[in-house]
Amino acid sequence: MRLLTAYDERQKYFKDKLKYYTLLSKKNEEYASTLKRIKNDLWECIITQRPEVYYFINRFNDQYEDDNKIGSLFKAWINYLPFVEFHIELKKELILDRNKSNDCEVYNWGLSSKKEYIDAFTLPINEKVENLTSEQSVYTIIDAGEKGTFSYKLLDKALKFIKDHEFSLSGDVTGNLLARVHEPDGYHRYIELWLPIKKC
Repeated sequence: MRLLTAYDERQKYFKDKLKYYTLLSKKNEEYASTLKRIKNDLWECIITQRPEVYYFINRFNDQYEDDNKIGSLFKAWINYLPFVEFHIELKKELILDRNKSNDCEVYNWGLSSKKEYIDAFTLPINEKVENLTSEQSVYTIIDAGEKGTFSYKLLDKALKFIKDHEFSLSGDVTGNLLARVHEPDGYHRYIELWLPIKKC
């Protein structure tokens, strides 16, 4: 019967909307909690588990990926903000080679999303998408300041924390842009980072 088919379609629509807004409420609560503690947690370091995420890179330093597969991914994923984050990737080899990376902006940007959101919204995945499994990491929030002022020196406190606790950096550093804010003392770019670690 057409009536039953229409009923089933509406029920699916309502269930999909319920799932979306339930997850959105949870995500907004998590984000609000993070924003409230930025000032207290800025530059502080804790050892924790990095959440499992999927991500892809579409900007390498100042060069954007010119690829149809990235373009279609970007368009599909960006529709699911705020379940999708603006992702940053800092290469381990550059972090450890301070002569090349201290005083210039050397990082990659893309989009990322936690596995639960990938599954919930069946976001498209292709060979450009990488999976970051949960891993023991040092978590910190940094303030990158004005555009053009990023330096790997901003990681010094976290790297010292890792060394002091007899760990070593075990892979690339990843994170999310939390907020860009104009405040009386200037422009701030708050970024949360996970530095994967292993015992020395």
